[in-house]
Amino acid sequence: LYPGQPREAYLAGYEIACAIQQGYSADMAGVVAAGVAAALIPDTDAPTVVNTMMEFAPHSGKALLEATVELVDKSADMPAFREAYHEKLLIHFLDPGEVVAAALAGLLLGDGKFEESTLNAANFGRDADSIATIAGALAGALGGISAIPDKWIKAVDESRGDEPLQSEMAAGVYQALQNELTGAREW
Repeated sequence: LYPGQPREAYLAGYEIACAIQQGYSADMAGVVAAGVAAALIPDTDAPTVVNTMMEFAPHSGKALLEATVELVDKSADMPAFREAYHEKLLIHFLDPGEVVAAALAGLLLGDGKFEESTLNAANFGRDADSIATIAGALAGALGGISAIPDKWIKAVDESRGDEPLQSEMAAGVYQALQNELTGAREW
């Protein structure tokens, strides 16, 4: 949504998230949408995307992202970051801020490259699928479709079997979100 327009993407991401989330969780969904929009600006880089995301983060989220970037700067790799994060910033319940923070660490430690960033994020642990999804979305927006390894695309396609086409599922998800947003607006 809104490629190259982080503010508009933040607002749309927040609104969509409100169909199933509230408050801080919806804010962080908007922050991710702003990051993807910023990553689609030609000639941008991972630190610029992260800085854009911090502009839209709510106060407590921004503080967590800033602390995360400080730990990234002191970490040689994802295992070192993970250890430092667990020691200094870990919240003992799953938190949307942690998911976004760990994804940004994966992105920065992978220098914005798709495979490295996504694998870094997947290896953080905890909510690894969500963390890797966010890092992959950001790195994919930075690098474009050609940055995604062909073997990854092939593996996903082969694993789908008789499932509906992606376009059919996307249309269904879109309609479900429209229904939820309509209900939320009416409420």
